[in-house]
Amino acid sequence: MRTTSWSMAAVATLVGATACTSDPAASAVTASAITWNAGLADNFVPWTAQRRKPVLDAIKQADSEVLCLQEVWLDDDVTRVVEAAKPKYPHAHFVKTVDSTVGGPPACNVTEVAPLKACAEKNCQGAGSLADCALTNCGAQYLATAAKCQDCLGANISLNNIGAIFQACAEGSGSLSFGGRNGVLLLSRSALAEKDVLKFDSFLLQRVVLYAKTKVGSGAAHVFCTHLQAGLGSVKYNGKAGGWKEEQAAEIDATIAFVKQKSAGQRALLLGDLNCGPELKGAGIDGEFPDNFMKFTTAGFRSRWLEQASPTCTWCDGNELAGKTTSRIIDHALLLGWSGGVGGSAGARAYDARVQIDLPSGPTQSYVSDHFGVRVTWSDGSP
Repeated sequence: MRTTSWSMAAVATLVGATACTSDPAASAVTASAITWNAGLADNFVPWTAQRRKPVLDAIKQADSEVLCLQEVWLDDDVTRVVEAAKPKYPHAHFVKTVDSTVGGPPACNVTEVAPLKACAEKNCQGAGSLADCALTNCGAQYLATAAKCQDCLGANISLNNIGAIFQACAEGSGSLSFGGRNGVLLLSRSALAEKDVLKFDSFLLQRVVLYAKTKVGSGAAHVFCTHLQAGLGSVKYNGKAGGWKEEQAAEIDATIAFVKQKSAGQRALLLGDLNCGPELKGAGIDGEFPDNFMKFTTAGFRSRWLEQASPTCTWCDGNELAGKTTSRIIDHALLLGWSGGVGGSAGARAYDARVQIDLPSGPTQSYVSDHFGVRVTWSDGSP
């Protein structure tokens, strides 16, 4: 997935690191934002049910002007999060999307899918992440099914048991997980105006960009909150773009155009799990579709997180919820059209402490999500 190699110096040049140019005598307002993938994704991210309360507790402690959340997929979870956040973030923007392909003829032939069902029942009953377990232990049986059946099984993976998933696809259809919900939620201390959404033609998981105008720092800003397509490894890509990377690239092009259209040269802030980021050899950070991420920097976006002397991973080796992985920076807060310096600390990782969760096997220590949050601040010049 890595197609280019970046040095720390190259990243600093591309993102326009300018900390040394800020005037300490100048009057400035500190602006702040958080982006966090909360991982409320049943059967995708391990132990979602057990982590719901810790996630809500973490959101209650959030401290920023705007908060962009991803992977709050279910309607009930959206309601819980909005209520938990309301004392600090009384204004919310989310758009309920649905899977228009539900209701067609059965996606899976019972005979065809029987070996996969038997393998999943044998190996994955009670697994923390059913998706990971099935792909690891039953990959050959999964790939032996038709593309439409694969899509339907992926779309229904969030159902509560293996039998229900296979039954849903033997009796019906559907191609987007979580019923076509997009999982993205924008919260703000100040009122949200001019709200809008950009909806992508997505494969497997519906992707969108939420937009609203609100107060950030010293004045109005155009805020965008998103969760772009990921490279889902051993999950076969059956979409229209040719591959995971290509679909994400098209989303990035559309996102950049959307941001520039809505902001019209005024201050813009793009937050979210972008599922791409540079390779930083000196910091031990592997790239994730780094040439896709370069589209943002080439378009003039600055990364507050990467402007730090030693940016840390947000999707990290050592976080058991992420599985066996390498350390990457894929969660970002990108600025476009802001004047003024970047005095003060550029960022601090959020939600990276372990908490106790109660598993069927007993209490254990776990991170709150498979992603760590990103909290950024910057000295805001005049709007």
